[in-house]
Amino acid sequence: MVKSNKTTISSKKHEDRELASKTAFESTSVEIQSPQTMILLLASKEDFVILKALFTLDKYASKMEQNARVLYEEGILTLLLPLLNHSELFVKRFATKLLSEINFLPPVAEILLQEKFVLPIMEMLNTIEDFVVKEFASSMIAELTRSKAGHSQLLETNLIHILVPLLTSSDPDIKKNCLQIIYNTIQDPYDHSLITSLPDFTIKPLIDLLMSDFVAIQNLSLDILNILTQHRKDNRLSKDFQNAGGIMKMLSILKNFEWKDVHGKCLDVLGNIYDDPNIAQNFLKDGVLQLFSYMDFVNDLHLRRKAVEVIAKVTNTGLGRKVLAESGLISKLVSMVPEQSVGLAGAVCQCVAGLSQDYQALQQMLAQDVVRKLLTVMADPDRAWDSRTAATSALFEILQRDVDSCSFVVESEMKDVFESILSQHDEKMPALASIMTCNCITVLGSHPAIRKKIVSSSLISSLLGCFKELPEDTMPVKLSACEALCSLLSEPETRHYLRIFNGLETIWSAVTQRPNNIQFLQSAATFLHLCVTNDKGFTATLLQLNALNWLLSQGGLRNQCPAWEVALETILNKFLPIKFAMTGRLDLTDITESNFYITKLSLTRNQLDKNQFPILEYFITNNCCPIQILYVANFEENYKLASFGSFTSKRSASTKSILSKNESFLSMTSSYNCEKFRYVDVYLQEYIETLKAILNQNGLSSIESDRKHSVVDGDTVKTKALLIGDFVAKQMSGTDRFERCSIHTLDLHVNELKVEIMNSIIPVGWMRVGLHLERAFLFKVLADRVGLPAALVRGQYHQRGWVEVAVPCIPPTPRPDYPHHLLKPNHVVDLMASPVTLYPLNSYEASVYCGLV
Repeated sequence: MVKSNKTTISSKKHEDRELASKTAFESTSVEIQSPQTMILLLASKEDFVILKALFTLDKYASKMEQNARVLYEEGILTLLLPLLNHSELFVKRFATKLLSEINFLPPVAEILLQEKFVLPIMEMLNTIEDFVVKEFASSMIAELTRSKAGHSQLLETNLIHILVPLLTSSDPDIKKNCLQIIYNTIQDPYDHSLITSLPDFTIKPLIDLLMSDFVAIQNLSLDILNILTQHRKDNRLSKDFQNAGGIMKMLSILKNFEWKDVHGKCLDVLGNIYDDPNIAQNFLKDGVLQLFSYMDFVNDLHLRRKAVEVIAKVTNTGLGRKVLAESGLISKLVSMVPEQSVGLAGAVCQCVAGLSQDYQALQQMLAQDVVRKLLTVMADPDRAWDSRTAATSALFEILQRDVDSCSFVVESEMKDVFESILSQHDEKMPALASIMTCNCITVLGSHPAIRKKIVSSSLISSLLGCFKELPEDTMPVKLSACEALCSLLSEPETRHYLRIFNGLETIWSAVTQRPNNIQFLQSAATFLHLCVTNDKGFTATLLQLNALNWLLSQGGLRNQCPAWEVALETILNKFLPIKFAMTGRLDLTDITESNFYITKLSLTRNQLDKNQFPILEYFITNNCCPIQILYVANFEENYKLASFGSFTSKRSASTKSILSKNESFLSMTSSYNCEKFRYVDVYLQEYIETLKAILNQNGLSSIESDRKHSVVDGDTVKTKALLIGDFVAKQMSGTDRFERCSIHTLDLHVNELKVEIMNSIIPVGWMRVGLHLERAFLFKVLADRVGLPAALVRGQYHQRGWVEVAVPCIPPTPRPDYPHHLLKPNHVVDLMASPVTLYPLNSYEASVYCGLV
């Protein structure tokens, strides 16, 4: 039987055991040479690939700035920024590190700020504990907050409080980055208190970092401390600084010359805190001694200057000055004044200025001849202006407190140093140098005995030179120069030189520019007040400058600066002719003086506004318009009275004979005297002597009036007024007693005098005919000479003038004395009636006499 070869097929399916290996993607190593290709790998789903790509890209970016720029231009930010939130820690580390490598590029930083990435990065810094992430996150914030936008976004996060605790981190890079963030934050002058105002803020971590081995951390800590101590608002920061051992750490750093690079910043911080009483109390003495020792060992002039500047700040406190005075170190400071280095000598002079406020220290410095050394520095033209200015400031402080030093300065061979400095006043010279020099002159001018020794033509010329216009604002210099001139004005030589150099015109020019400086306007008003008070001749100069009209038009200026109201009043009171012309009245307290004059015809307001009031000196020398007539009263006592016989003989004497005997024309005195020319009015002098004799015969006082201090016997006012009125009426009743005085006879008489004198200035004593105005004028002059308060008033029409007197209503006994300046006119004197009559003010008779009805 033959067997079949047919096989049986199994129902089970065949399994391919190699299928997995066939479908799996085999790993491979590819050599990538393009950063763009590597950037694309950041989109991978595999963490290892992302890590490898991040590592490679970070290594590439860290090599040079151009590489980081290439990565940005290839669009790495699109794939990199999402990786900051990756769940894998290592991916997050490398992503943060790579971003910190390229975020210094302006376009990268701009994108991060536009996308508000400061907040998420700060949250990473706050929540993630990994040191690597913290390091590079803080690095990014440090870079972003350099701009105002980054700073603003940081403030909006409300996470600033996490920065100070991170200063205690064990990672030095985190410390450095957090310090940089804090420094960027407090750079804004309005935000420097953001850190110190935090509830948990303490300065101790910053103090501890001063001893770090890393110079960058030390520098940043010192920069932050410098800002915080410089702008501290209360004692809390100073107290924390003291409790944290800040002073001792600073001083220990100064002892270590291996840390010389940070010594300058340490000295800056010490200078900020040494004026605090709490710190000075405990550390001042040892600290100052160490600073002096430090200056002996350090050769760097910059550091020596900073150490002296710290000592200068120490001298700003009473305790600091006391410690220096008791330490015996002042002689060492004074010996450093002549130092040639720029800045060091200036710092030493600041110390001298501060120490001068302590009596004991000042005496020690004077014993070391400090004034001479300061003058030497000031007088050295080869020195820098900083040193010369500081020396001038120190000298000013000393002169304020020691009169002997003032005497030494004016008697030394270097007393011309002030005008030498001021003569160099230009745009290259510091304004402070001119200001302090003027202040020194002001102090010297406050001592009468010393003032006489310093006034010279060169000094006054130099002070006036401070008023020249420069490109920059020189108003503080003008203010100081004006104050210096005010201190010297009481000396006749000063006023003499002011006339030579047109000083009044120079200062008035600065005033009329209406500078927006109230202090200068105040000082200028004082200057004009003193000028006119000491020498009324300056009033004529002011009138020629149209100063009076200008001041009257500047009501706002007088309201803003009341000193100008006083100056205006002084000008009017010192120059009564213009006051009478402008107001039409001289009050009881306005006492006329020799050479007082009035115009025969009243001037209109338009004429006064156009500055057409006649100045006597100018009127005489230029022989002005003969139509304009002036009445002048000259009763100078320096001319000896000559005997011309009785009044009868005088009336018959010709004017020519009088002129020949008395040199009728004006005799010239000193060319800069206010009264350049004087009439020899012997008749007026004889009037005064005769009237005094008449009053004495009637038992009445004839003492001359005093504006402020005189008193008036109230019971004799009426009697005096009638006697003087009768006397005036007799002298001006005309040449013929039977002929009534009229305007026609007055004009004829005045014209005769004008022809004989060859001038239109008529001495009132020579007038034989007078109407209301002329008689009132003579009455006022005589009344002031014999102590009767009288007011001279000018009417608006017909050249009327009258006199008003104050007749007190008093009981028969006792006879009280009334203060001159408190009297008020209440009667009008009728000088045209015979006999002379008194009318109550505002009565019908008084109104008729005054031409008011």
